[in-house]
Amino acid sequence: MRELWFPDILREMNMMAVVFRLFCCILCGGLLGIEREWRHRTAGLKTHVVVCMGAAICMMIGQYAILYFDSQSIDPTRIGAQVVSGIGFLGVGTIIVTNNAKVKGLTTAAGLWVSACIGLAIGIGFYELALLSTLFMLAFFIGVKKWGIFGGEKEIQVFLYVELRDISDVRKIMDLLQESDCSVFQMNMQESKLKTQGGVGMVLGVRGERQAENEIVQLISKQEYVLGFMEMEN
Repeated sequence: MRELWFPDILREMNMMAVVFRLFCCILCGGLLGIEREWRHRTAGLKTHVVVCMGAAICMMIGQYAILYFDSQSIDPTRIGAQVVSGIGFLGVGTIIVTNNAKVKGLTTAAGLWVSACIGLAIGIGFYELALLSTLFMLAFFIGVKKWGIFGGEKEIQVFLYVELRDISDVRKIMDLLQESDCSVFQMNMQESKLKTQGGVGMVLGVRGERQAENEIVQLISKQEYVLGFMEMEN
């Protein structure tokens, strides 16, 4: 074990190791969660941290049971094995099928599963695997989104509910998006959802090749005639 980065005292069952493991859960789970939060996904920072920490707690319970109970009849990995299969109920909650039969949320669901596995690695004291897995996952997510590599899409597609001040502002926002090299492939007028007086609601499907998703959202939200907006699952 000497070739690994962290001292053996942090792999034992003591208060220092417990605190360090919980901190690593916040760090690793938080990094993955922040990336998902930045993409406006359903499972974000808090969900990934809680999943990672819960998995680590389960693994530490197995270690504790070995140390203080009859070790001959206890399998320390049994509780952790239930985490791997049980995390599925959270993953299902992030997967949806859209109106155009497109499945969305698989990456977030897989990310939650990986977050649980990272928590298991932290719980057993394999910090090196947990940290390297987190860094590689972040590099992969960011690389796919930024450069469109490994099957990622360079074209950004986002659905927004926009509340406008007046019906005449529809032309303004259409011109704005066109000037920004964005195309509107879907537009539906709806009743006001944000309860603004005299507001006009509309759902916009916006596609842009150069703009990142956050840039499209910020572009629309900064206009004075936009009373409110919210991003929708596409």
